[in-house]
Amino acid sequence: MKIIIADPSGFCFGVSRAIELAEQAAREHGAVQTLGKIIHNSDEVGRLEQQGVHYRLDASELDESPVIIRSHGETKRVVEGLKQTLPVVIDATCPFVHKLHHEVEKYSADHRVILLGNKDHPEIIGAVGWSRQDVSVVSDLSELMALDLNDEPTVLLAQTTLREDFFAEAEAYLKSRVSQLVVENTICSATKNRQQAAVELAKQVDAMIVLGGKESSNTKKLVELCQMYNSETFSFENSTEINVEEFKKYDIIGISAGASTPRWIIDSVVETLERKAGVTKHMDNSLMKNLMEQSSFIVPKKNEVLKGKVVMVKDDAVVVNIGYKADGILPANEISNPENKPLEELFPIDEEIEVLVLKREDAEGEVLLSSKRLRSRKDWEVLEEKFNNQETITVKVTEVVKGGLSAFYNDIRAFIPASHVDTGFVRDLSQFVGQEIEVGFLDFDRRKNQIVLTRKEVLEKDLAGELAEFWEDIEIGQVVTGTVRRFTNYGAFVELGPTDGLLHVSEIQWGKVNKPSDVLKVNQELDFKVIDFNRDENKISLSRKQLVPDPWAVIDDNYHVGERYDGKVVSLTDFGAFIELEPGLEGLIHVSQISEDRVEVPGDVLNVGEEVVVKILDIDKDERRIKLSMKEL
Repeated sequence: MKIIIADPSGFCFGVSRAIELAEQAAREHGAVQTLGKIIHNSDEVGRLEQQGVHYRLDASELDESPVIIRSHGETKRVVEGLKQTLPVVIDATCPFVHKLHHEVEKYSADHRVILLGNKDHPEIIGAVGWSRQDVSVVSDLSELMALDLNDEPTVLLAQTTLREDFFAEAEAYLKSRVSQLVVENTICSATKNRQQAAVELAKQVDAMIVLGGKESSNTKKLVELCQMYNSETFSFENSTEINVEEFKKYDIIGISAGASTPRWIIDSVVETLERKAGVTKHMDNSLMKNLMEQSSFIVPKKNEVLKGKVVMVKDDAVVVNIGYKADGILPANEISNPENKPLEELFPIDEEIEVLVLKREDAEGEVLLSSKRLRSRKDWEVLEEKFNNQETITVKVTEVVKGGLSAFYNDIRAFIPASHVDTGFVRDLSQFVGQEIEVGFLDFDRRKNQIVLTRKEVLEKDLAGELAEFWEDIEIGQVVTGTVRRFTNYGAFVELGPTDGLLHVSEIQWGKVNKPSDVLKVNQELDFKVIDFNRDENKISLSRKQLVPDPWAVIDDNYHVGERYDGKVVSLTDFGAFIELEPGLEGLIHVSQISEDRVEVPGDVLNVGEEVVVKILDIDKDERRIKLSMKEL
């Protein structure tokens, strides 16, 4: 006798998740409770009881301990009631059932809902409880044909464990009679894969054993399907129900199991047959693999890139149909999500995505996927090409580290030495954190996952091009805009874009300037006149005062003898005080012209910086002298 185990068999993703949540809750809280049996398998429910997971048949039996919503889900009213009355509620509803709830609630607002399934099954009872109106639940084609159909907007949905052939028949029937029909196939992809694997195996073996709980809907459907292709199909809940003597007449026996059947029950049945029926070969990986490869399934390989369709989005993972017998699982930590967006924003249902196969899970059969590593692989290829072509890239600086900055190109980390952050020394590197900057490559080693970047060389290259263009355009007498950057005793340096110019202290304004900072401010943006330059020495001389006329050249237009004017005391001497009428234009008040009273020393009545009103007594343009008086006002 030979045994072949269908792959996949046993726990599906949703059931595995519910069991894990229950076991974890029991470890954390000591004892927990479920509303109804968490899955339809008495043996597994009994095992969980021993671990502290107790089931209650009715909500009235619940106490204050944590409650788990089983994988079949509950009505909206029950879920909201539990969350309002109990301190800890753990939702273990299968993600595919959650999707069914969502579709029922959404479409029932403006569509008639036809739901294919068993009206007495807890999944269907729960799903109906999310509708805004009555739902037409039908379990076979005759019930569907008995419905009163019209042209109202209608949606077709299904229990997640429904047979695909029934769904296809129902869809065809409704399309011929309902013009405004929306079809949403809510059958779990794991169910489809499980059914297909069981059918393929049933065609090849002498007898078929289907393991599962007597209440399990998906197990019953597996039995129905297998019987269509192999009349020698038998259903058992566990090994104790099997009369081994009846199976000794078969050469090859196939085994499949419903989604609520744990692996240990499958192993127990195999062990019983091996021990009592003289099994000569147990083939759960060889012949079954060949059978599946002959079917429509693809067999994913590690590091293979596949395209798949998003079928479910959870808080911590995305379920992807990759055309294999089991679903692909894309965990949140294998998704590039720097902005930490909700996964449903990143992965719309039914969207086709590319993923990288990391490995095939052994127990549940799901395929572990990654989109982040696939993106990273492609990014490394892009970066290597840009490195070889000496191109620049844009990276985001994330933190200051020892010796420089850490930056990322998508999910790939790189290092920027402090000496290559800018063209000059940068005292505070933290100003760059959070910025996106253009950089070039200093070093690239894919084998060591090492990338060293430079912003300095990019800036210098850009600066060289800008400088060449600048020198082509510069002319003596040209007015340019610049920014005051720093001061010296002899003037101020002004940034003109790719280079700096010097504003000598004598060219700041008409008149005397003691210190450049008395007139100018750092980071002040002003216009300047180019009065000289030397391209070879990269020197430019600027002037502010030559932007306006020499006040002596236009004195006749602005000042007249005998008129009064405002001024400011700029210096005092023994013989009088010098008054600034405007920058570059000063006059003298002789000590005898300060006041009607006798003044011995000008400093007795005047102070430097004091603003005064004076009268012009005389203007000598040749000698550039102005006589002033305060006494004759």
